[in-house]
Amino acid sequence: MPLEAPYSDKEGNLDLMLATADGKSAGLFKIPTEGSPSYHPIELTTAISPQPSLQWLRDESLMLAWLSTDSKEVFAASADLSGPPARITPRKVFSSAAPIANLTLAQRYNQGRQVYEGVLVLLGLDRAREGLQIRRVGRTGVVESNERFTLPGLQGMAFFETALREDLTPVYSFFDGEGGLWVAQPRVGRMTPVSDSAGNPVTRDCRPHIVLPSRSSKVPGVYIRYIDGGKRLAVVKVG
Repeated sequence: MPLEAPYSDKEGNLDLMLATADGKSAGLFKIPTEGSPSYHPIELTTAISPQPSLQWLRDESLMLAWLSTDSKEVFAASADLSGPPARITPRKVFSSAAPIANLTLAQRYNQGRQVYEGVLVLLGLDRAREGLQIRRVGRTGVVESNERFTLPGLQGMAFFETALREDLTPVYSFFDGEGGLWVAQPRVGRMTPVSDSAGNPVTRDCRPHIVLPSRSSKVPGVYIRYIDGGKRLAVVKVG
């Protein structure tokens, strides 16, 4: 099964990352505009978790990251897409004493090296103390930032989704015990319940999704896109 939407370069060549349902086998499938398709397996020593994070980097490379079965270790693999890739060998890039609730992979431009590179944003939860720990980890495993936030109301919440602003600041969403959606903005210490056009809680059945406009947008803020009444797409601003 595909791990993410495929990548197509300017010549029309197609790259697709595939994995088996159990995560024990995965690889890069390349479909050129001319010639025969090829498959390049990842030399896995640990299975890919059910929710890996994949980035097609702008310099025609990719980075894939996933959690171990106990959610305490982060593994990553990368490959050059401009030609036949070398051996795709994963490596452990980070270890945590406590389970990681969410891993999100983003990309940024490194001015010093003049390349695009992957960067990890890791979420840790301490529900008993209503606390969040957000760590930013570079491609080599170096922790670049480690911040803790208190969010009243976090206890009893189930994690759902992450979205990153352009500066890599995260926005999270959770479901409460009754199935209602909440949006968490750690930097402002706010948990916001999300309601539909009739004032009812937005639930999982509404297929909610965080939308973050670019910094140049004329409508900045945090939005939730959802299916309203089972019939139409709707958007509500929550921050």
